[in-house]
Amino acid sequence: MTLLRVLLSLCTLSLAISFSISVPSPSNSFVSHTRHSSRRWYSAGTISPFQFINKSNHNHQHKLKTYLSTTVNLSGGASSEERVEGVARQPRVIFVLGGPGAGKGTQCARIVEHFDFIHLSVGDLLRLERSNPSSANGQLIESYLSEGKIVPVSISLTLVQKKMSTYPPSTIFLIDGFPRSLDNLTGWSSQMSDSCKTLSVLIYDCPLPILESRILLRGETSGRSDDNISSLKKRFMTFKSETIPVVKMLEESGVECVHISGENTLEEVWISTKNVIEELLKAELIERNELLNSGGHLKEIVDDDILESFINQGLWKSPIGEVEVEGKRATIKGEEGRRIWELRDGEWWMIHFSCAE
Repeated sequence: MTLLRVLLSLCTLSLAISFSISVPSPSNSFVSHTRHSSRRWYSAGTISPFQFINKSNHNHQHKLKTYLSTTVNLSGGASSEERVEGVARQPRVIFVLGGPGAGKGTQCARIVEHFDFIHLSVGDLLRLERSNPSSANGQLIESYLSEGKIVPVSISLTLVQKKMSTYPPSTIFLIDGFPRSLDNLTGWSSQMSDSCKTLSVLIYDCPLPILESRILLRGETSGRSDDNISSLKKRFMTFKSETIPVVKMLEESGVECVHISGENTLEEVWISTKNVIEELLKAELIERNELLNSGGHLKEIVDDDILESFINQGLWKSPIGEVEVEGKRATIKGEEGRRIWELRDGEWWMIHFSCAE
């Protein structure tokens, strides 16, 4: 009995040690760090906030690594009929927040063009529903939007869920303008957290005077009832009083929140945005590559055209080296050669490999 107790104690100690391990990285003077927060500030030309995490922040690094690892979708391509039973196929979500006129929609359009994600603007969905003469919520939505208030989450989430259901289950979604309040966040957690994975939150920071000039210019052609100074100021105050506290809660819970300066030029903001998205995809791709190195789920990862030759050459043990992401294509260079990957409906597939000479 004494020996059994000793063995149990050793097992408990081993588990405790394994859960305390984290992977430190060199510090980065370009990115602001706080010990108990995952808040990041990012602008064109800086080093990616996902690339370097302060050595002293071991607990946060372990939490972030664990969190990111749970976001990886291990299913195969949308057209494949041969799937390992039990492999999850879940959409992944990147929330996009910022004041009215901060550039959320503009940057989301660039992301869609470059990475082929799906952009869902909660504001656009609400305005479309408002204009539907048969909608039971049209007048209610109009009253909230014109007053700069946040539409009840039950209405917003119903529209988001309906739209998401029209895409493949492995899709990566940009959800623009959500969650804007604690009610939004609570509703998402209770209704969507089990069916989706949250990859990150992008926050475009922009001062009120710049937002005012942009909204006035946009209001000349948009035809939106809320594109005026009166509604703008109400919406901006709502953003500060309700959305910013939600961002802080997400940061404190370990969700990766990246702050991007939205007052720079369109191209500068895009460079920052593109770098952040590429680092997110790298994190997913590394997880997928590690799964490939284990030799499992090959039909879920390797394109059919190269599967047989890949298995015959036994190259799935190649360690990870340099990772480069450019749009929907990525290259991993290892000791044994290189692998080229392609993003298809939100899933990484290896489409080419070559051996080192």
